[in-house]
Amino acid sequence: MQRMGPSDAAVLETFVVPRYLSLFGEAALEMFLSSSAAAVVHLGCRTGYPDELIADRLSSGSIVGLDPSPPAIELARTKGALIPRSRPTTRFSRPTPPR
Repeated sequence: MQRMGPSDAAVLETFVVPRYLSLFGEAALEMFLSSSAAAVVHLGCRTGYPDELIADRLSSGSIVGLDPSPPAIELARTKGALIPRSRPTTRFSRPTPPR
């Protein structure tokens, strides 16, 4: 997965998520979320979409997002902080490179 710069992360969040990814995110929620408690790992999370939708469906559990792009992770963390605390714990981080 290629790293994104700050402007790439902003473009993804502003234009790509609402116009393109939202169609797939909503369909994916219907297919894989049948439990109210789960541990979700979002590989290549970019800016954190559809993690808020996932958190809306979970009553307990956790969501962990991983992405190699620091600007994308920073935006995902900011968005994750806005998810109410009554919802699952959400964390975003850069994967550790192999040694």
